[in-house]
Amino acid sequence: AIKCIQPGQPILHKGAAADALYMRASDQLNGAVDRYNGLCKSVCLDWDSVSGTWIKRATNNPASLYRLVLQDRANKKPVSDAKIDLVKLQEWHEYCEDKGYHFNAKYDFATTIGEVLDDICAAGRAKKHRIDGLYTVVIDRAQTVPKQHFGARNSWGYRYEVAFPDLPHGFRVPFINEENGYADDEMIVYADGYDESNASEFEQLEFFGVTNPDQIWKQGREHLAAAKLRPFVHYFNCDAEILASNKGDLIRFSHDVVLVGLGSMRIKGLIIDAGDPTKTAG
Repeated sequence: AIKCIQPGQPILHKGAAADALYMRASDQLNGAVDRYNGLCKSVCLDWDSVSGTWIKRATNNPASLYRLVLQDRANKKPVSDAKIDLVKLQEWHEYCEDKGYHFNAKYDFATTIGEVLDDICAAGRAKKHRIDGLYTVVIDRAQTVPKQHFGARNSWGYRYEVAFPDLPHGFRVPFINEENGYADDEMIVYADGYDESNASEFEQLEFFGVTNPDQIWKQGREHLAAAKLRPFVHYFNCDAEILASNKGDLIRFSHDVVLVGLGSMRIKGLIIDAGDPTKTAG
């Protein structure tokens, strides 16, 4: 047999992460290495709220990884900064830092850009979205300022659905525990009024890419609360020319079918006094 060794850089692809092993052959190790373990981190542009700039460093914040997937070389069609709502990503980044939301996943299977973005958003309690051609996200969080008011005068075809779920006593959540050497683990997230002494009905729930036990417990509790407190789904239609709100915006709604609001009317005319509208007629 003839073996040739050529000195130089074995990996010619630029921008690829590489690792090198140097070990002594023995009676327990000889020939090819089948597998080895390592702890890897994503190095990309990460929002720094102190300096107010994006800094290239190791991060597992969902907002930074969302931008990485859109602009990385692995994306066949990388997106420019001008097509990303960076202001919204900065807001989402600070929200994830405040809540302790992180994303740690290994993709060793075939998937799509959209599916990866969905996984990242789920870890940060958000949904991917596009507004005016910009890639952005919708954050699932409480709001106080409504964007628009809908009623019987500017909408039609109202209907609603009510879900009557059989709520479990808790969720069994299998996950990879970063606090236990990234070993397979399971956490039981109990509903209010239940613990290990009286809980008997469980459902399994998985949070892909979530490895922190505190985040597992927090998101499990959020899913229990959503199943209990969000049973209604409302539907209605409106004309495009009066639509001022986007997906995820807080709105007000009044309708006589569900007895929400005091009533509805429309203005047919104005009585103007000295240039100011003082009375309505209609």
